[in-house]
Amino acid sequence: LPQTNKRQLTPDNRGTKRHVGPIRSISAQFSPATLSPSVATPSQKYSSRANVGGIVASYGDADNASWKANPNFSPKVKLLAMGGEESLNQTYKYMFEKLGDAAEALDDAIVVLAEQMKETLGVEEYSEFKTVSNESEWVVGRICCDSVGRLNAASVLLEGSREASSGETVPVDLSRLTEYSLFPGQIVSIKGVHTTSNKLIAQELVLGKVLPPSTSPITINSTMGPVQIVVACGPFTTTENLLYEPLTDLLTVMHKNPPHLLILLGPFLDAAHPLVANNELGETHDAVFNRCIRIITTTLENSGTQVILVPSCRDICTPMVYPTPPFTVGGNIMCVSDPALLDIEGVVVALTATDILLHLGKEEVSFQGSDRLGRLTRHLLWQQSLYPLYPGPEDICVDQEQAETHGRLPCNPHVLILPSDLRYFIRDLENCVVVNPERLAKGLVGGTYAQLELHPPSKDEK
Repeated sequence: LPQTNKRQLTPDNRGTKRHVGPIRSISAQFSPATLSPSVATPSQKYSSRANVGGIVASYGDADNASWKANPNFSPKVKLLAMGGEESLNQTYKYMFEKLGDAAEALDDAIVVLAEQMKETLGVEEYSEFKTVSNESEWVVGRICCDSVGRLNAASVLLEGSREASSGETVPVDLSRLTEYSLFPGQIVSIKGVHTTSNKLIAQELVLGKVLPPSTSPITINSTMGPVQIVVACGPFTTTENLLYEPLTDLLTVMHKNPPHLLILLGPFLDAAHPLVANNELGETHDAVFNRCIRIITTTLENSGTQVILVPSCRDICTPMVYPTPPFTVGGNIMCVSDPALLDIEGVVVALTATDILLHLGKEEVSFQGSDRLGRLTRHLLWQQSLYPLYPGPEDICVDQEQAETHGRLPCNPHVLILPSDLRYFIRDLENCVVVNPERLAKGLVGGTYAQLELHPPSKDEK
């Protein structure tokens, strides 16, 4: 793996009142005179926040990082396909998915992961659910809940594939397991005894399999310097107004010290923002979004920074469906879908704007250690999917066919970016560096963003 240095900071706006020129012009473009006072009144709580520009978490040799991008080096960025042959690059017809097609996509996911787990388990075939035996047998299927409420230890069902178990379900007794961590939609292998009372008594549990890493060579050249990347996730404005003060401060920092890549993940105009939800805007949603894009473009013009935009199903200017198709923004901005897989000089970076960690945390039933964030993240790598939860929460519409094609991982990424409302973290899990930059704005106050420095791998690394 490449040496990867990361740190997370809060945007620094301490120089905003002392300078003129570019800094004031950025802020002024977010507050045109046509906006109403409720939309354009500056946030006193945001401007008085503490720890401005402070480092709150780090990983690797961050203290010796340069954090200066070589202007003569422009890293190559390619968009990779995920589960299908091509990446998601345009809007698709959603809300037309048939139940049979969704069921087939879910069944295919069981078959694929079941075949991969056979090698780990050392078995040639799985046992059928309807086979009653006093001997322990391996079965495979998807975790389901036998009730409408949240999954618990007494409501766990295992649903088999059509091929292996005719799609049947069997209740699972977890009492003999020393530890477990389960959620609806999870594909697992269970070794247990199927009793005459139609219950599977679980004795061993395998939670999936991590994919091998990408075979593409890492081409970062040490003579040109490391790749500098900044990652920030919306919301980009506080809930008090639509002045986008956190985004203004971030752009100010980027204007002074441009990175090679600036990855911005939505929502850019959150559908849940109070001014949007209460219909208190004096302009259209598209006008607000287009102003954000225009300011991002003009601020970083001729800076050498490549901007990558990732939409969110929470964005009011995008189809509220997952996977979310990319924005249609002109210029030099690279627009990708949510989720997306990037190749940055051979370093594979998987990212999503959807808060899958929070969604999993609300549905998971666990009898395991205290490392909750690490456990939730490992689920994604073991399940080889950036959204393995099924069914999802009511506020997110998941197209199962598209998720199977554009939401599954083809390899174990080097870097995984998972913005979440849960606490920021940087971890090395399953040979993958996972970053949660959290949010650039959190309610009435500012949040955090991540700064990454990618180095070429050392001689003893592959």
